[in-house]
Amino acid sequence: MLPPTFGPWQTVYGYFNRWRRDGHWPRILDALTRQQRTQQGRPPTPSAGGIDAQRVKTATQGRAIGYDAGKRVKGRKRHLLVDSQGSILQCKVTAADISDADGLKALLRDYFSAGVQRLRRVWVDAGYRGEALNAWVANLKQTYKIRLDVREKPRPGFTLLKRRWVVERTFAWLGNYRIHAKDYEILTDNSQAFIHIVMIHLLLKRKNKKKSFKKASKLSGLISADLSNQGLPSSCSLYKAYSVSPALWASLKRSYGNTFFMLTYTPPKNAANIRVITNRGSGALWSRAISDP
Repeated sequence: MLPPTFGPWQTVYGYFNRWRRDGHWPRILDALTRQQRTQQGRPPTPSAGGIDAQRVKTATQGRAIGYDAGKRVKGRKRHLLVDSQGSILQCKVTAADISDADGLKALLRDYFSAGVQRLRRVWVDAGYRGEALNAWVANLKQTYKIRLDVREKPRPGFTLLKRRWVVERTFAWLGNYRIHAKDYEILTDNSQAFIHIVMIHLLLKRKNKKKSFKKASKLSGLISADLSNQGLPSSCSLYKAYSVSPALWASLKRSYGNTFFMLTYTPPKNAANIRVITNRGSGALWSRAISDP
């Protein structure tokens, strides 16, 4: 069920379905991924990535459902291609009886169908071993051949494998969303669209978080300057009011240590009301409102 503020579910589903058919979801994800990598000082497209598959049960009798005898799961497989930061570059949802090798081929075909890419190295687990698969991957591009880097466990049990854990972390990110606890969709195209939407949500959250910390840092500098003008201690500890934004709280907490602040922060009004109190709480020494940059 949707919250009332979303409008009728038919309208919401109509836009979702239209954007899926027009390919808007992967294009939005690609734009956000390129933007994030550029902000980190990286090239917009990666030269290396990781591939893995996850089996998941289905909740409906939809299409493309199979049985994976190895994992004893009836449902579907999610095949992911991620960069070194865990951002999804390409996803493919198939029946569970499709082999990992066939899923890898489908991923790379779809990824390179969008145009020239820099990808030259792919980290995979032992399930992707085989001379035939290596030869297929090597012949996929005429220039800048792709190499499969198989990372195998050195011993039984849990082992943290370098580079291989990144794609596993991405699966964990998806698992934090209830819609991905199982595959509830009849069409695999809808399943892929919801994977794109979850990754879009994660990237937007990171982007907004960085902006909030940047604003909080500027606000912390203004507070520090005002404290110096009032002859108050430069190190202060904080008392957090319920309306203080987490970014502002974290930024100020790193800057001060002894004197108590009483803060109320209302984002829509772009203002923070700061009240400085002595260590023993004997009364307010200074009070004023500071605009959020």
